[in-house]
Amino acid sequence: PKALLEMSRAQMRETFANIIAKRIYTLKFDRSTVVRPSMRRSLENAVRNRGVVVATPTTIKSIMLVYIEALRRIHDSPAAAPDSEAAQGLKDMQKQVKELASMIKLFRGGVMLLDEVDLILHPLKSELNFPLGEKWDLDGSADGERWGLPIHIYDAFFYSEHGK
Repeated sequence: PKALLEMSRAQMRETFANIIAKRIYTLKFDRSTVVRPSMRRSLENAVRNRGVVVATPTTIKSIMLVYIEALRRIHDSPAAAPDSEAAQGLKDMQKQVKELASMIKLFRGGVMLLDEVDLILHPLKSELNFPLGEKWDLDGSADGERWGLPIHIYDAFFYSEHGK
C-alpha cells in the first residue's frame, strides 16, 4: 500500500546495501502521468542491472488501465487526414501504447513481491475507480436539488430525537 512505500523502499535499500549492491528504483504512475520513453528505459535499466523496483499496487493497476484506455481510444477514433491535428494525436497515442506495452512486458518477465497481499488481492478492498468516457454532471446537481431529499430525511430524524 501507498503508506508503506517509503518504509519498503528504505528496507530494500538497507537489505541490499549490506549483501549485494543493488539499485532501488521507485516507479510512480497514475492516470494523469504522461508516458515517456524514459520510464521504459528506467525499467529496462533495472532489469539489466538486476535492480529492485518499488511501486504501489495503484501504480501497477494504473499502468494496466491507462494501457487499456489508450487501446480503446485508438480503436474508437475516426479516420483522420494524414496531416491533421487528429492524426498527430493518434500517432502520439500509438507511441504511448507501444511504451506501455513494453513496460507491461518487462513486468511479466520479473518477480513481484507483494506486501499486504491479502489486502491487494481482495476484490472488494482493492479496486481502482477508473471511469471512461465523457464527464457528466449527476442529475439534480446543478441546482442543489440532489441533496433536498437526504436533508429532509435527516431533519425528520433530528426532529424526532430533539424536537427541533
